[in-house]
Amino acid sequence: MGIIRKRSISRGDAFQTESLDRYATLILLTLKRAPLLLIVGTVAVILVAVSVYLFFNAGSASPGINGRSKPAKAAPAAEAVNANAGPDVTVSWSGLEPAYKSYKIQVDNDNSLQTDQQAVELYGISILTRSQICSYQGGERWACGQRAYIALLNILGAAPVDCRPQQIDQPRIVVCRLGGSDIAELMLREGWGTLAGGVTEQRYRDAAAAASTNKAGMWSLLPPKR
Repeated sequence: MGIIRKRSISRGDAFQTESLDRYATLILLTLKRAPLLLIVGTVAVILVAVSVYLFFNAGSASPGINGRSKPAKAAPAAEAVNANAGPDVTVSWSGLEPAYKSYKIQVDNDNSLQTDQQAVELYGISILTRSQICSYQGGERWACGQRAYIALLNILGAAPVDCRPQQIDQPRIVVCRLGGSDIAELMLREGWGTLAGGVTEQRYRDAAAAASTNKAGMWSLLPPKR
């Protein structure tokens, strides 16, 4: 008859067996809860993606009342400064026309115009040069250019005038006025220049036509009476 020997279980073996049982239980619970963990992970990824989207799009529109986005603010009127024009022709662009500013304009010997910063031209008129010679009906020659120079001095030499660029990208071509009257229009009406090329404004065309009809300035047929 054989002898059955019982194997004694030490404390170490008991601890090892208990640990294996715990690991097995944990694995079984994890497998059972895998669908739940997958759902939780998916929701977490979606929340992170939404947070990132809102963060990077916060500058374009901010939330308003009742969850509506506030409209973006309109850009303010731009203040344009021509780099070559100097501080005298810094103008505010309102979308319609540049603003008028006060200038002291000097008339040079050739009837060209000069501010403290640059040479300018009156929009709407080609002013007679100072050396221009005209002829009366009888053939007598006279210095109409000199008379135009004196007329310019009388208008521009007395006090500062208000001027603005005709176009924002052409700061040297200016519209100037004195007491609310357009200086180029006045000079055209008095016959001291011709209509500049490309000018279509009716007031300039009418002023030039009036000078020719009334035989004013350079259009004079007879010398002035003494």
